[in-house]
Amino acid sequence: MVLLLFFPLYLSASLPVIQAGTEYGYPPYCLVDSDGEADGFSIDLLTASLEVMGYDVQFTIDTWQTVQSQLANGDIEVLPLMSRNPDREETFDFTFPYITMNGTYIVHEDSEMPETSKDLIGLRIGVMKGDSSEDYVRNLDIEYYYHG
Repeated sequence: MVLLLFFPLYLSASLPVIQAGTEYGYPPYCLVDSDGEADGFSIDLLTASLEVMGYDVQFTIDTWQTVQSQLANGDIEVLPLMSRNPDREETFDFTFPYITMNGTYIVHEDSEMPETSKDLIGLRIGVMKGDSSEDYVRNLDIEYYYHG
């Protein structure tokens, strides 16, 4: 009888909340729906994983560079998606991978496709600030500019 009395209190108790960040648009993984809420495959996966562990999640939505800085500063606790590289491993802890993605060179149709990373030297290269593509070209000591 005692358990039955406290059962409604357990049901009404709120779950601890994990503060997460996500960027505005990286479909289909992270995006913002028509109601202004975080959505996408990686959002759903993180939300479901935390729910199984007994947590709720609250998302901050901002630019990629901002949410990455918020995670580094401890202002948020988790991101649903981030590519792993040695530079980032110095700052962040990563789970096991749940998706594999590859980078792509996109060139004008009248240009030659680079065959090796050395072929990028001297070309005008655009990257998203804070993206793994920026880390890639910076580590190759190749000049680049920010796009997006």
